[in-house]
Amino acid sequence: MKRPILAVVILLLVALAASVYWLSENLERMVARTIEDVGSELTGTRVSVSSVSLDLSEGRGSVSGLRVGNPRGFSSDDAFRLGNISVEIDPASVTGSPISIREVRIAAPEVLFEVNEIGKANVNELRRALAEPGGSGEGEGGAPDEAGPRIAIGRLVFEAGRIRSDTTVLGGERREVALPSLTMRRLGGSRGATPDELGRKIAAAFATRVVETVARNRLLEEIEETVDEALGEAADAAKSVLRDIFGDAEE
Repeated sequence: MKRPILAVVILLLVALAASVYWLSENLERMVARTIEDVGSELTGTRVSVSSVSLDLSEGRGSVSGLRVGNPRGFSSDDAFRLGNISVEIDPASVTGSPISIREVRIAAPEVLFEVNEIGKANVNELRRALAEPGGSGEGEGGAPDEAGPRIAIGRLVFEAGRIRSDTTVLGGERREVALPSLTMRRLGGSRGATPDELGRKIAAAFATRVVETVARNRLLEEIEETVDEALGEAADAAKSVLRDIFGDAEE
């Protein structure tokens, strides 16, 4: 779960921070294309953006309709949908360090947890694809982190969203549970942090919220029961993967 959300957050922050140097009539289109191209390369799936709106003089920006598609072997539905992402930047900080982002607000995030006919989960396949290019993102001596821009975020809010599970290909059901809001403050501290550092921290907190929600709604247990009934002897390996994704949700 961590890696897909990590990629979305990193791409958004880097694209908006870098955009102040792209003084062009096509600025918004260029930012949208950057998010789509780099996101698609990282995830190995389709990443799309409906629209980008920027007001550099006011230090405001928004990205609407950000979607991360499912990997091969799954439905044509999206694995993640982030309806609207609004960013408020301190304009005076864009040429210094750290770049100060006053607020990032992610409206109504949607997570699809889908299991295919052989018991694989879409979230785990995305996580595996994202691990290939650079692993944890830390090179020798931490050079990539040191080279990146430093960003401080005053407040980041994931507004109330939802988790949808789909095991219908195995004879199960579609279920939907509410995903409670999550607020994080003073990310990066006074010195700021690199997009990779921020992304990992944000992703970990978001993943924890998802795990808590799954455990509270007994969603993981229902998915495991469906896998067990459909796959018989092959179910143990599939259920092991599910536990690896969510951890022990009952604890």
